[in-house]
Amino acid sequence: MTGAGRLIPERMPMWPGSAEPVEVNGMVRRHQPTCVINPRSGWTGDFQCDEGTHAITGNILPIDWEKCSSIGMHWSYDPKEWVMPLEEIIKTMIDCFVRGGNVLLNVAPNPDGEIPLASRTAQTNRRVYEEKRRSHLRDDSGADGAGRSNLRNDP
Repeated sequence: MTGAGRLIPERMPMWPGSAEPVEVNGMVRRHQPTCVINPRSGWTGDFQCDEGTHAITGNILPIDWEKCSSIGMHWSYDPKEWVMPLEEIIKTMIDCFVRGGNVLLNVAPNPDGEIPLASRTAQTNRRVYEEKRRSHLRDDSGADGAGRSNLRNDP
Protein backbone atom coordinates (compact mmCIF):
# COMPACT_ATOMS: atom_id res chain seq x y z
CA MET A 1 0.00 0.00 0.00
CA THR A 2 2.85 2.40 0.68
CA GLY A 3 4.95 1.95 -2.47
CA ALA A 4 2.17 1.67 -5.01
CA GLY A 5 1.28 5.34 -5.08
CA ARG A 6 -2.33 6.42 -5.08
CA LEU A 7 -4.80 3.58 -5.68
CA ILE A 8 -6.75 4.05 -8.91
CA PRO A 9 -9.66 3.52 -8.85
CA GLU A 10 -9.85 4.45 -5.22
CA ARG A 11 -11.52 1.36 -3.82
CA MET A 12 -10.45 -1.45 -1.53
CA PRO A 13 -12.32 -4.70 -2.18
CA MET A 14 -12.73 -6.97 0.84
CA TRP A 15 -14.68 -10.17 1.43
CA PRO A 16 -16.22 -11.43 4.69
CA GLY A 17 -13.76 -13.49 6.69
CA SER A 18 -10.79 -12.53 4.50
CA ALA A 19 -9.09 -10.46 7.22
CA GLU A 20 -9.75 -8.42 10.33
CA PRO A 21 -11.74 -5.47 8.91
CA VAL A 22 -10.78 -2.95 11.60
CA GLU A 23 -7.07 -3.73 11.24
CA VAL A 24 -7.05 -3.81 7.43
CA ASN A 25 -9.30 -0.77 7.05
CA GLY A 26 -7.11 1.13 9.52
CA MET A 27 -4.04 0.30 7.44
CA VAL A 28 -5.84 1.42 4.27
CA ARG A 29 -6.85 4.72 5.90
CA ARG A 30 -3.28 5.38 7.13
CA HIS A 31 -1.60 4.71 3.77
CA GLN A 32 -4.36 5.60 1.29
CA PRO A 33 -6.66 8.07 3.09
CA THR A 34 -8.75 8.80 -0.02
CA CYS A 35 -9.41 5.11 -0.77
CA VAL A 36 -13.08 4.12 -0.74
CA ILE A 37 -13.76 0.83 1.08
CA ASN A 38 -16.64 -1.46 0.18
CA PRO A 39 -18.88 -3.05 2.84
CA ARG A 40 -17.92 -6.68 2.16
CA SER A 41 -15.38 -6.91 4.99
CA GLY A 42 -18.03 -7.06 7.69
CA TRP A 43 -17.51 -3.34 8.34
CA THR A 44 -20.15 -0.94 7.03
CA GLY A 45 -17.83 0.56 4.42
CA ASP A 46 -18.06 3.94 2.71
CA PHE A 47 -21.00 2.90 0.52
CA GLN A 48 -23.52 0.08 0.22
CA CYS A 49 -23.60 -2.62 -2.49
CA ASP A 50 -26.47 -4.22 -4.36
CA GLU A 51 -25.12 -7.32 -6.08
CA GLY A 52 -26.54 -9.46 -8.85
CA THR A 53 -28.44 -9.08 -12.10
CA HIS A 54 -31.86 -8.33 -10.59
CA ALA A 55 -33.60 -5.11 -11.58
CA ILE A 56 -33.14 -1.91 -9.59
CA THR A 57 -36.44 -0.26 -8.69
CA GLY A 58 -37.71 2.22 -6.16
CA ASN A 59 -36.81 5.69 -5.02
CA ILE A 60 -33.56 7.63 -5.03
CA LEU A 61 -31.53 6.38 -2.09
CA PRO A 62 -30.16 8.96 0.38
CA ILE A 63 -26.92 6.97 0.76
CA ASP A 64 -23.91 6.26 -1.44
CA TRP A 65 -24.46 2.90 -3.15
CA GLU A 66 -23.27 0.78 -6.02
CA LYS A 67 -24.75 -1.95 -8.21
CA CYS A 68 -22.21 -4.76 -8.74
CA SER A 69 -23.06 -7.04 -11.62
CA SER A 70 -21.50 -9.02 -14.43
CA ILE A 71 -22.49 -8.98 -18.08
CA GLY A 72 -22.47 -12.78 -17.91
CA MET A 73 -23.74 -15.26 -15.36
CA HIS A 74 -20.33 -15.54 -13.67
CA TRP A 75 -17.43 -13.26 -12.74
CA SER A 76 -14.92 -15.48 -14.53
CA TYR A 77 -14.34 -16.33 -18.18
CA ASP A 78 -16.51 -18.97 -19.82
CA PRO A 79 -16.37 -19.11 -23.65
CA LYS A 80 -19.91 -20.52 -23.86
CA GLU A 81 -21.46 -18.11 -21.41
CA TRP A 82 -24.56 -16.05 -22.11
CA VAL A 83 -23.82 -12.32 -22.33
CA MET A 84 -26.34 -9.71 -21.21
CA PRO A 85 -27.84 -7.85 -24.21
CA LEU A 86 -26.74 -4.24 -24.66
CA GLU A 87 -30.29 -2.98 -24.05
CA GLU A 88 -30.34 -4.68 -20.64
CA ILE A 89 -26.90 -3.27 -19.74
CA ILE A 90 -28.06 0.25 -20.63
CA LYS A 91 -31.33 -0.18 -18.70
CA THR A 92 -29.45 -1.39 -15.61
CA MET A 93 -27.06 1.56 -15.78
CA ILE A 94 -29.87 4.10 -16.23
CA ASP A 95 -31.93 2.52 -13.42
CA CYS A 96 -28.94 2.91 -11.11
CA PHE A 97 -27.86 6.38 -12.18
CA VAL A 98 -31.35 7.92 -11.87
CA ARG A 99 -31.55 6.54 -8.32
CA GLY A 100 -28.23 8.08 -7.33
CA GLY A 101 -26.13 4.91 -7.61
CA ASN A 102 -22.88 3.89 -9.23
CA VAL A 103 -22.37 0.81 -11.43
CA LEU A 104 -19.53 -1.70 -11.28
CA LEU A 105 -20.00 -3.88 -14.34
CA ASN A 106 -17.73 -6.92 -14.65
CA VAL A 107 -16.49 -7.99 -18.07
CA ALA A 108 -14.48 -11.23 -17.79
CA PRO A 109 -11.43 -11.41 -20.07
CA ASN A 110 -10.33 -14.67 -21.66
CA PRO A 111 -7.16 -16.48 -20.47
CA ASP A 112 -5.04 -14.24 -22.74
CA GLY A 113 -6.47 -11.13 -21.08
CA GLU A 114 -8.55 -10.13 -24.10
CA ILE A 115 -12.20 -9.16 -23.85
CA PRO A 116 -14.24 -11.55 -26.05
CA LEU A 117 -16.00 -9.96 -29.01
CA ALA A 118 -19.45 -10.59 -27.52
CA SER A 119 -18.44 -8.58 -24.45
CA ARG A 120 -16.94 -5.60 -26.28
CA THR A 121 -20.14 -3.66 -26.79
CA ALA A 122 -18.69 -0.38 -25.53
CA GLN A 123 -15.41 -0.85 -27.45
CA THR A 124 -16.98 0.51 -30.65
CA ASN A 125 -17.68 3.78 -28.85
CA ARG A 126 -14.28 3.94 -27.14
CA ARG A 127 -13.34 7.28 -28.71
CA VAL A 128 -16.40 8.88 -27.13
CA TYR A 129 -15.08 8.02 -23.66
CA GLU A 130 -11.45 8.89 -24.45
CA GLU A 131 -12.38 12.32 -25.81
CA LYS A 132 -14.95 13.21 -23.15
CA ARG A 133 -14.10 16.29 -21.15
CA ARG A 134 -15.06 16.84 -17.56
CA SER A 135 -18.20 18.91 -17.18
CA HIS A 136 -17.99 22.23 -15.37
CA LEU A 137 -21.55 21.65 -14.08
CA ARG A 138 -22.18 20.14 -10.64
CA ASP A 139 -25.46 19.21 -9.03
CA ASP A 140 -26.32 19.61 -5.34
CA SER A 141 -25.13 16.09 -4.48
CA GLY A 142 -21.57 16.87 -5.51
CA ALA A 143 -21.64 14.55 -8.54
CA ASP A 144 -20.72 16.19 -11.80
CA GLY A 145 -21.40 15.50 -15.45
CA ALA A 146 -18.18 13.48 -15.79
CA GLY A 147 -19.54 10.80 -13.49
CA ARG A 148 -17.44 11.73 -10.48
CA SER A 149 -18.90 10.58 -7.19
CA ASN A 150 -19.52 12.50 -4.02
CA LEU A 151 -17.93 9.72 -1.90
CA ARG A 152 -14.68 11.65 -1.59
CA ASN A 153 -13.35 14.96 -2.81
CA ASP A 154 -12.70 13.88 -6.38
CA PRO A 155 -10.24 16.08 -8.28
